[in-house]
Amino acid sequence: MLLLDFGGAYFATWGTRLSTYLVLSSQIGFEPRLLALRWVTLMLDPRPLYPDGRGLAEVFFWILPGFAGMAATLFTVRHAASFPHRLVIAALAGDVVLFMAYRDLHPTGLWDHGNYH
Repeated sequence: MLLLDFGGAYFATWGTRLSTYLVLSSQIGFEPRLLALRWVTLMLDPRPLYPDGRGLAEVFFWILPGFAGMAATLFTVRHAASFPHRLVIAALAGDVVLFMAYRDLHPTGLWDHGNYH
């Protein structure tokens, strides 16, 4: 249902063509080799590479306990009711990987412009 909502809003706005943002993002691309570096500099602590920055885990204090809770869920819950939890965890993991690998996500933009999206 949610997919239909987003799809309907996108179609109402852009029709059958790609939005400018999607076109530009596809041209910029992703760099999976940056995952480890981005995880440290963006998620944990950017210092000393970026002395004025703050990691997402410092800004949003619930991120690291949330990851710990997801890991605990994966390793402790072993029945059919865990499927929705595993689905949410997989979606979040995919989102984090895409976010960290996006080449146009400049670390200084996080702190200078507050684009914590």
